[in-house]
Amino acid sequence: MRTLFLSPKLRWVFLLILTLSPILLVFLSFSNTASLKDEFDQTSNDRVQQLEEAVEELQKQLVEEKDLEKDLTDTLKKYKKIIIKRSKAPAPAPTYEGKILDCQEIDRIKITQNIAQGYSKVVQEGQLGDKYYAVKSASYEVKNVKDCVNSGKYKKREDCFILGSYQVLKEAMMLRQLQHPNIVRLLGLCVRSENSSPLIHERGVTVVEELGTPVLLHILGEMIFRSKVEVCLDLARLLHYLVDTPLGSVAITDWRDEQFVLVAGEMKLADVDGLNSKEPPCDKDMKCLINDLPSGLKCAQNMECPGTNAKTNLLHARTHFLQPLLGSGIPIEFFKHTSNLLQDLDKANLDAEDLVERLEDLMKFIDSYTQPPPLDIAKDYQY
Repeated sequence: MRTLFLSPKLRWVFLLILTLSPILLVFLSFSNTASLKDEFDQTSNDRVQQLEEAVEELQKQLVEEKDLEKDLTDTLKKYKKIIIKRSKAPAPAPTYEGKILDCQEIDRIKITQNIAQGYSKVVQEGQLGDKYYAVKSASYEVKNVKDCVNSGKYKKREDCFILGSYQVLKEAMMLRQLQHPNIVRLLGLCVRSENSSPLIHERGVTVVEELGTPVLLHILGEMIFRSKVEVCLDLARLLHYLVDTPLGSVAITDWRDEQFVLVAGEMKLADVDGLNSKEPPCDKDMKCLINDLPSGLKCAQNMECPGTNAKTNLLHARTHFLQPLLGSGIPIEFFKHTSNLLQDLDKANLDAEDLVERLEDLMKFIDSYTQPPPLDIAKDYQY
């Protein structure tokens, strides 16, 4: 067996290495630990910074959400009253999808009497079976056709009659678009030609509508107070609808009482061919006027005055119906409510929606006041 021989110098080097190796190991271990500690400290600092940034971002989002919640709460509060008021308003009229009378059915209508001869059409009463209708058609005897013939604008007399037929047809088209419980319903339409004839089956254009009793203001004035309020409420609901229709905001241009009828006690607009869905223009100073007076409305970019039609309707309704019907003969117990309503309307403090609500409240007050108290029956009463 060979023995490992080390020289004295190598022996001393080897012994020195063995002696110092624990110290080197400790030093290397300390160095690695310090390095790991530095790395851990750096990682910890980075993580803390990330957490701080995340917390800061969450706090920022929380503030934004609180602001958004506040805005939503304010918006809900703002529209709460409007939602409540609109919930009290009458529901929109259902679209009339029923079948209307065609030419063959209209030909069987028997004309029973003449009702009226207006500016643009003749109105007659017609009967079909057990039902009665208002039958409207053009005639050479109506004013606009007569004026056209007398002016000599057209060589042919028949050309002027086309104008009358157009007015009748326009009314039918308006009734197809404007459907509301306080506007008469279109029940029949026949378009054949431009002919004029006393015979219904030979007429060019015939329109059939609900038949009602013409409104006469002096007759309405003789009704009991509750019935007057009911008529005014019908009118207010109509104005509320006309503020925003499929045609836009619509103005009633003819406020004669004969433009309205009573159908089963309900007031309805019977003549719609004269309605106007265009808002009036601003004046040269970009002001919106009603009856040459400032209206409080602003001129729009298209140089029209939005809201004028609605305000004008309220003004005419007060003058022609509300004031005459509610302004006199008020029972003392309803005087305060009624006079306050008229004053607010006169000061332009009410819009059509407000008017509906105030009249509904007045109706409820009248009914609660006039309702008889319940019978006080003794408990020991023997039946």
